[in-house]
Amino acid sequence: MTLTEINTQHLLNAADQGNTAEVQRLISISDLAFNNEALRRASAHGHVECVKMLIPVSNPKHNDSSALQWASANGYVACVKELIPVSEPKAQNNEALVAAAFYGHHECVDLLFDVCNPEEALEELKMRIRVGTTGRSYHSAYLEQKIYIQRVLEQRTVLEKEVSAQQRPTNPVKHRKI
Repeated sequence: MTLTEINTQHLLNAADQGNTAEVQRLISISDLAFNNEALRRASAHGHVECVKMLIPVSNPKHNDSSALQWASANGYVACVKELIPVSEPKAQNNEALVAAAFYGHHECVDLLFDVCNPEEALEELKMRIRVGTTGRSYHSAYLEQKIYIQRVLEQRTVLEKEVSAQQRPTNPVKHRKI
């Protein structure tokens, strides 16, 4: 093994363990091609400080934004917050939102709801349940409720605008005295 390969393996291990000092030291002397994997590992384990260090030297959109998917699947809210702006939340059929809903990480669902397509994510989740690739169906209810609430709020806004438009006073015609 070369020195670069050894440093790269140490970087991956440091990212797994959340060792920020080692990550900082090894970023510049490791094989840059593995920074994406280090980011994914730090995200999967919820090491937000390592995630912050690795974002500038990696590609968070790599492998369908897998770092975001792992962070949301494991419920690491702080990591999800850091990764949303630099990732592609809708990647792989909204997998980040699907994973968050599947594992019951409601706070992650809340963060991802507006940057993903929740209806597509819900369909994907239901399809997995029907096909039997998952053993859990109870977490789709939270996502269904959020979509329902969103629809109700949208309808309410439309109705309020219609009522407001109907209640606007028309300019009364002023009568002149003759």
